[in-house]
Amino acid sequence: MKNVDGEYGYSYSSGKTIPHGITREKYYGLDKQWLNNVAVGLKDRIEFAEREYLVEHITYEGYCGEDITDKIVCNGYGVNGKRVSRMEITVNSKGMQTKLLCE
Repeated sequence: MKNVDGEYGYSYSSGKTIPHGITREKYYGLDKQWLNNVAVGLKDRIEFAEREYLVEHITYEGYCGEDITDKIVCNGYGVNGKRVSRMEITVNSKGMQTKLLCE
């Protein structure tokens, strides 16, 4: 992130993506909202951008009445114990399918 002199003087590396071999560089302009603590602001921006990598999902036939923020109990799957953050219900000629995205 740029500093007040216009140079890219602040950097942050995420420990969540490095083990997966994900490398990308983003260059941000100075965010005046975080002038008090630029390091925290940069960390928050990166973590917000990475939130999609933390999402797990499960798809099944039908619908069992789940709702947003419900905690999933589904042993043996990555979604077990996570909360529903988004739902996609599809109905077509093959029937109904529910996809639960959990964080």
